[in-house]
Amino acid sequence: MSSRYNVWPIILVPYNLPPWVCMSSTNFMLSLIIPGPKAPGNDIDVFLQPLIDELKVLSEVGVRTYDAHSKEFFDTFAMLMWTVHDLPGYANVSSWSTKGFLACPHCH
Repeated sequence: MSSRYNVWPIILVPYNLPPWVCMSSTNFMLSLIIPGPKAPGNDIDVFLQPLIDELKVLSEVGVRTYDAHSKEFFDTFAMLMWTVHDLPGYANVSSWSTKGFLACPHCH
């Protein structure tokens, strides 16, 4: 495990489908890849900001989308339901310290 390079994939999963469909790898959307010699750490917000801006637009205003099957336009809305990551990743995303005093975000 002495890799000199680190890559963080940011994957979006549509949860408005049945579980056996939405958890299929064909429905995963690779929205962002954060490359670099080390983890982005506390600077992850710089990489996530464009994605957050797009999700805000999708949740508040929506985006006009064309359905090729029905040949009609409709408004698409999206919402961030949750994030899944390890404890160090949680510290970077939520700005919660996962070390030392009050390290556990659930039991403090």
